[in-house]
Amino acid sequence: MAGRGRGRGRGLLAVALAAKPTTPGGGDNTEAKISGGEGASKRDVRSEQALQDLENELNSLNFDPTDADLQRIEQLGTLGLTNSEDSQAIAKLVYEKVLQSREFAKAAAMVSDRLSNLQKEGTNFRSAVLSLVQVDYKGREELQKKSRNRFLGFLSFLTQLFGTMRLVSGEVMQPLVNPIYDCCDLVLETDSIDEDECECLSQQLQQIGRELQDNGEDRMQQLMDTCRSKIITEQTKPQVRCFLLELLEFYLRRWQMAPNDVTRFYCDTIADIMAGLVLAE
Repeated sequence: MAGRGRGRGRGLLAVALAAKPTTPGGGDNTEAKISGGEGASKRDVRSEQALQDLENELNSLNFDPTDADLQRIEQLGTLGLTNSEDSQAIAKLVYEKVLQSREFAKAAAMVSDRLSNLQKEGTNFRSAVLSLVQVDYKGREELQKKSRNRFLGFLSFLTQLFGTMRLVSGEVMQPLVNPIYDCCDLVLETDSIDEDECECLSQQLQQIGRELQDNGEDRMQQLMDTCRSKIITEQTKPQVRCFLLELLEFYLRRWQMAPNDVTRFYCDTIADIMAGLVLAE
């Protein structure tokens, strides 16, 4: 889990800020000159510093942010996200952190939800985030083949955005429903299902399954039928069967958390499989 120390290096935003044109100062010398040279106005410098502080805050954010962390990020976003380029740069930073470690997906979705209501010059942070996710969604089949880690980061972020981000009306984001099902189908319809992909899929659906089903009942039924078929297929690996059986039980419980003894059973069984105590046919 990442620490809370603040980063001091110049990163993605430093490059973006260096490329931005400065606004000639129109006030007194203290507002128009920075470090002895002509530069941006006092207001611009404040925005740029907030943007750099926002990058540092995101780089030091752990997987389980507190409300104070999110409030700080929202405050910095209010000052720093002044145009579409700012939103795109921060969105890219957030998404790249997820692609490096999919465990950050929940935190990234929470950050995105906080920043999504900040609009400057007609630009919504939500649009900047979703445009990045859309690129990987369109190329999901090739992405799955080329980089499993990036594919799982993308899948985790997609599902967490659905589970976390809400419209102003409080409703879920309906446009994410079919893409999530499409990615689930991609994982489960592969001839040889990857254990990590199956585990990731099971973990994500356990969190968002009820809302996803409420917004796509027929597709959820089809997905569970696929799970049943894979469980009884001889070629399916024991570890994959275990993940799918646990997922199917969640579905049958209407996505309620399992009793402790059931959770312990699956944890112990997975451990036995990985230790070689459960043999494949």
